[in-house]
This record gives sequence, structure tokens and C-alpha cells, in this order.
Amino acid sequence: MLYPVIIILTVSTIHESYASWCSNQTQAMCSCFQTSISCSEQPSLTQIPSNIPTDTTYLDLTRNGITSVDATSLSGLTLLTRLALEGNQLSSIEPGVFNGLFSLIILGLERNQLSSIERGVFNGLLSLESIHLFENKIISIEANAFYGLTSLMYLSLHTNHISNIEPEMFKGLVSLKSLDLYGNNLTTVSANLFDSTTNLEELELRGNLLMCCTMIGLIEWARNQTRLDSFTGRCSDFNQTNDINSFNSTNCPVDGEWGSWSTTPCSVTCGNGFISRHRSCDSPFPSKDGQLCVGTKFDFLNCSLGNCPEPCKESDKTSEWKKAKEGKWRRNRRRQLH
Repeated sequence: MLYPVIIILTVSTIHESYASWCSNQTQAMCSCFQTSISCSEQPSLTQIPSNIPTDTTYLDLTRNGITSVDATSLSGLTLLTRLALEGNQLSSIEPGVFNGLFSLIILGLERNQLSSIERGVFNGLLSLESIHLFENKIISIEANAFYGLTSLMYLSLHTNHISNIEPEMFKGLVSLKSLDLYGNNLTTVSANLFDSTTNLEELELRGNLLMCCTMIGLIEWARNQTRLDSFTGRCSDFNQTNDINSFNSTNCPVDGEWGSWSTTPCSVTCGNGFISRHRSCDSPFPSKDGQLCVGTKFDFLNCSLGNCPEPCKESDKTSEWKKAKEGKWRRNRRRQLH
């Protein structure tokens, strides 16, 4: 009989603590149910309420007037699994705001005024599975902004103003299944965004300004992905618009790339000298109005073959000559005596 009593008392204590927090005059705009708190649709709410109970698991702050997030407002919420900040007035998020939210699974930041995503914003969110960043004003995303999110499965960036994504941006996201980039300003997407093989199942690229001939690398990468069931988008080239999966790349310009360096021996046999080397723009040759290789065809490198022997001094040469002459005189003298 002891255990049921403890459980009842514990649940009762939780309900009382939330009832007390929600009935507080400063929290009158919020409602509570068990370990969930909803403070939504309050344009006058410009900051996250303070002293949120530390055992909160769901915090709904949607459609308010929140302009910034104070890291202290979320501190201690180690049991929080879902944080909804949709439809506020957030223009930026400082790194460290979400530190300590070890249990967070879903993060909703959609329909705000965010213009960039900085590196470090999502540090430590090892349980995070879903990030909603759609319908913001995102122009740039810093390299490694999503680094370490090994549990992330769903990332939505659609309907922003992204024109460039840094290579390797999504490398290391071993659990990523869906990436939505619909409705941005992308003209190309690099094949180096991901690991050579991933668990990606859906890549949405429709609604961009993709140029077909710049997409060849990604198209070939996608064809080698056994899990990628949905790869959608359209691209334009040669006054035509095509589905990226059916684009024929045979007419695309081929840019030249450098071959291997060919080097000469060191210019000296001892001491310090140089090595000359050259390469050719033939791997492949540029064709069909493709670009020439960028960089130098010839180069020089320093080389060192150790110290050279010291030259013999004139006095040493005289001494050696004298010794040889004396040795010859002694040999002749011995012959005469015998």
C-alpha cells in the first residue's frame, strides 16, 4: 500500500506546483496541463515567462510577440522534449540559448524573422530529432551550424532566401532522413553537402533557381543513394526547364581540371637548391566552352641535399704534395742502398 500512496502524492504535488505557477498574476496568460505549459497567441508577450517549472516537458510559446530569447529563461529545463516558438518576432538566436536542453526532441522556430543561423546555436542538443526553420528570412547559414546533431532526422528550411549552402554543411548528420529546401534562391547544390552515403530518404529542391549543368555532381550522388526515395526539383539550361532526375548532361560545358604535378630533380647535388614542377590542364581538358583551369602551370619548390664537403685549402694541398714527394725520395733511397 505504500507505493501507490507515494505515486498519488507525487502526481498531486506536480499538479499543485503547476497550478500555482499558472495562477500567478504574472502568468495569467498561460495555461497548464500536467507537465505541459501553453502561453500562446499573446501579442503582448515579448519575453519567455520566468521561473518555468523545471520538470516541464512541453512549452508552447507560439504566435506571440517574443523578440529575443534569454538563455536564463530556459535554464534548468532538462526534461523539456518539445519547444514551440513558431510565429514570433525572433530575428536572431545567440549561441548558448538552448544549452542544457538535453531531452529536447522537437524545436519549432518557423515563421519568425530569422536572417541567419550561426554556428553553435544547436550545440549540445544530442536528442534533437526535428528542427522547423521554414518561412523565415534566412539568407545565410554558417558552416557547421548543425554539427553534432547525430539524432536529427527532419530539417525543414523551406521558403527562406538561402542562395548558397557551404560544402559539408550536413556531413555527420547520420540520422537525417528528410531535408526540405523548397522555395529558396539556390542556383546549385553541391554533392559535398553530405557524406558519401547517408540515411537520407527525402531531398526537396523544388521552387529554386537551379542551373542544370551545375547540378551534375549532386544528381550522380543521388543516383548512388539506396535510401533516397524522393529527390525532387527542376532545373534550367539551354532555354529549357527539366526535372533534375531526367536532365541529359551531354551538352553541358566541361571545365578543365589540373592533372598531377611532374617534377624535376633538385638543381644541385649538395646544399640548397630548387625543384621545378609543371602540370597540365587535361584532367579533363576544357570543352564545350568550359572554363580553363585556375592557377599556375609552373611552380618552384626549395630542396636541400645536406651540407657540401668543405674545399681543400692551399696549405693542405702543399702539405700533401710534400708528403708524397718525401715518400717517393725514401723509396728511391732504399733501392739505392740495396
